[in-house]
Amino acid sequence: MSLKDDAIALGKNAKEAARRLAQLSSEEKNRALLRMAERIEGQKEILLKENKKDLELARKEKLSAALLDRISLDGSRIAGMA
Repeated sequence: MSLKDDAIALGKNAKEAARRLAQLSSEEKNRALLRMAERIEGQKEILLKENKKDLELARKEKLSAALLDRISLDGSRIAGMA
């Protein structure tokens, strides 16, 4: 699967998740957000490892330096996501 195919699949999954989340109460949404933040923090090392692979593939695909910067993760970016 190419990087483009991966991005399209992720976009479709995100759209479906957004539709489902829109139906939840504020309390349920807040709980879901807290769980997501905890998982992001708990998976930090895996995220960094996989991001390194993504960056290598992106370089092979000759993506721009600006895009590479946007998809690059480090500890502070992961903390900001959580």
